[in-house]
Order: sequence, then structure tokens, then C-alpha cells
Amino acid sequence: FPRVGYEILKRRSSFVERYFDALRGESSYEDLWRDLRATAGLDLLRSLWPAPAEPDVGRHYDRVASRYDSRLGLWRELVGAGAWAHLEGLLRECVRDGARVLDAGTGTGAAVEKLLATAHPGSIVGVDLSKGMLRVARRKVKDPRVAFEVQDITRLPYPDRSFDVVLSTWTLET
Repeated sequence: FPRVGYEILKRRSSFVERYFDALRGESSYEDLWRDLRATAGLDLLRSLWPAPAEPDVGRHYDRVASRYDSRLGLWRELVGAGAWAHLEGLLRECVRDGARVLDAGTGTGAAVEKLLATAHPGSIVGVDLSKGMLRVARRKVKDPRVAFEVQDITRLPYPDRSFDVVLSTWTLET
């Protein structure tokens, strides 16, 4: 993950010092790991999020779509594992058999995959602004109950009560 590594090194000279302390035996790798975990999420986010000069978020995510899942996996491993485990419990508890589910900001379909593995919804609509992210989601998720649509989640066209459950996990990722 060269871009993530660069973000860590660029912003965290103390991390580099701790790394060399561990190499010299002056501190432990456990200390180094603890230091890295304390800020890994923010460093990962900075490596993915568009620079302020780039206001077109959909186009940004189109560019990162092909490598997004590999970085999301790192995020979950380092920081988000507890949140995703909690989400799994909520899906079991809240999504009844046959439910209509909207995944707002579906990205590459990670939450849809978790939903299909955890519950038995009748239908799922995953919406995202990025065509690139949806292309990845369509390749991964082949279930006939799932449809993916290009939509801006701030202006969804669905009438009230169109869905039994609305899911939005992009905040778990960021």
C-alpha cells in the first residue's frame, strides 16, 4: 500500500523514529503496532479521500474503484473490525426475511455481501454516485435479488416506505 505508507510517513515522523527504535531493540514491535493503530484509520482515509481541489467525489471514486476493496480490507483489519461485527449483529436483528433493503452509498457492495451472508432479504437496491464502484459491485454480487443504481444519496428518488430497512455503511469506512 504505497500511498497509505506515504501518508503515514509524511505526517508521522515519530512513527519512523519508533520503527528504528524497534529495529535497534530500544522499544518493542508491540509499541510500534499500538502507535500505528492509533492513527491508521485517519492515515488510510487521507490516502483515499480526494484532495480539496477535487470536488467531484463521484469521479474520484471512479478512479479508486479497482483498488478500493484492498484498502477497505486493511481498514477493517486495523480499525473497523468491531464496527463491522456490530453491523452483522444489527443485520441479523433488524432485517426480517423478505425485507426490502436500500444500501445508500453501496460502493463496491461490501455491505450487500455481508447482508446476503447474514440475513434473507427479499430485495436489495444498492445506490452510489460512482459508476466505477457500481461496476465492481456488479462483478462481485451476482444475486438476482440485488440491483445497483447510480444515484446521489442526498437526493434519492424513492417515495417514503419504499424500503423496510435503509443501510448506509460509508461512515463505517471513513
